[in-house]
Amino acid sequence: MFKVMFFLWRREGMSRDEFRQYYEERHAHHNQRVRPASADYRRNYPLRDDPWTDAEGLAKLGDFDVVTENWYPARANFEKVLDVMIRTDAAKSVIEDELRFEQRDRKTVVVIDETPTLDYSSPDYEAAARANEEGGFKLMRFVRLVDDAD
Repeated sequence: MFKVMFFLWRREGMSRDEFRQYYEERHAHHNQRVRPASADYRRNYPLRDDPWTDAEGLAKLGDFDVVTENWYPARANFEKVLDVMIRTDAAKSVIEDELRFEQRDRKTVVVIDETPTLDYSSPDYEAAARANEEGGFKLMRFVRLVDDAD
């Protein structure tokens, strides 16, 4: 699987709740209508008041409002999305919509090589994945690699 993550910040003057509501009720559906679908499309909103959330670490990462994940069977599928988003009228409508709720100049895009811990075909993985999905819980850890030259 090929994965792309987007770190987004809400537009100034917009509350986190307003941002999330707009993203979930408008933007996510708009994107799915105007571009080829991804294999999976998820939005991850930081729970700032959760005792496991490292508020200081989140602040160092820029205090983003959502991490969006898009999975594709292969890079070629993502490139088809880019073709639509760059070379068609869909790009203009997506940009106009993004300006309603996000700070486009802060958007950070990261291409990910995801390595699962468990074999996807194992019963253990399926049970763990279902439990996490039902609980709506995901723990993310960001690790910064430091070069000895730093």
